[in-house]
Amino acid sequence: MTFFFDEAITGLPNVYSMTYLQNEGSFMAGALAALVTTSTELKGANPEKVIGIIGGMDIPIINDFKAGYKQGAKYVDPAITVVASYVGDFANAPKGKELALAQYNSQKVDIAFNVAGGAGLGLLEAGNSLGKYSIGVDSNQNGLYPGSILTSMGRGLHDLACRWCGH
Repeated sequence: MTFFFDEAITGLPNVYSMTYLQNEGSFMAGALAALVTTSTELKGANPEKVIGIIGGMDIPIINDFKAGYKQGAKYVDPAITVVASYVGDFANAPKGKELALAQYNSQKVDIAFNVAGGAGLGLLEAGNSLGKYSIGVDSNQNGLYPGSILTSMGRGLHDLACRWCGH
């Protein structure tokens, strides 16, 4: 079975395509990121109110993820800064890791959101290696780095909420 996100594919029995309102789930991801970055109880959080997002490409659908993420963060705390970077494709995990390391190390990000497909796996790895936090996308990526990936934004708000609360 092949999974295809963000566009409907019909007529292929071995392809499961999934579309959803990525800005709504991303709003929830941004709200969670804002709660993490302002937390005084999480060991990987820092006192800066800066969160990150790494997109595969600077295209409308990825910017819709970014808009929802930023709105969710600002809903929790208007003083939050959102740092965004783009890999340039959806496959280059080393570039995703490089961008994430720059956000975590130089731009004071303590939690970042992966909206870069396979390239975002580098972000998840970087967060784990530094003891920082990340949010996965499209499928449940929590198991890749337990304790570092706090949740994954998937088919909608229910997935995000259920992964966070453990249902």
